[in-house]
Amino acid sequence: MSRNPDTTRWLLALQGYFDVPDDQVQAIDYGLRTGPLFCMALAAVGTALASPGLLLALSGIAALGALLGSNVFDGFYNHGLRHALKGPRLPVYPAPRRFACTVAAAWLVVTAGLMLAGFVTAGSVMGWIMVGMAAVPVATGFCIPSFTFRIITKTMPARGGAVKIAY
Repeated sequence: MSRNPDTTRWLLALQGYFDVPDDQVQAIDYGLRTGPLFCMALAAVGTALASPGLLLALSGIAALGALLGSNVFDGFYNHGLRHALKGPRLPVYPAPRRFACTVAAAWLVVTAGLMLAGFVTAGSVMGWIMVGMAAVPVATGFCIPSFTFRIITKTMPARGGAVKIAY
C-alpha cells in the first residue's frame, strides 16, 4: 500500500466497511473509488455543458446506490476492473456510504433544478462543488458525506496511532 495500512482501514471503516481481510484492503479501497470517479467525471461533463438532464440522470444513479446498496458504476469494477486487479467483489453499501449516495443524489437534483430555473451560474457553482467533493474520495479514499454521517450519528470509528477524533 502507498500509505499506512491503519489509515486505509480507518477510511474503509468510516464508510462502514469493517473486518476487511488484510489481503483485500487495498483492492476494496481502490474499488470503492470507482463510483465516485464516474460520478465526478459525469458531474463535470454535466456541469460544463450546463446539462440538467445529465445531472438528473446521474442523481438517479446515486439514488440507486442509496436504495439498493450498489449502483451501475460498481459494475465496472465488479465485472471488469476487479479481474484485472485480482480483487474481491465490492460489498453492499453500509449506512455511511448509502448516506453519501443520498447526499450526492440530492445535491445533483438541486444543481439541475437551479439550471432548469435559469440560475445557470448558481447551478454551475453547485456542480463544480460536487465535482470537487467527488474528487476527494477518488484521490484519497476519504468520503466527506460518510465522515459527516459518522459525526451526526456519533459513530466515528476509532483511529489507531496518534490522531484521535473527539466530539
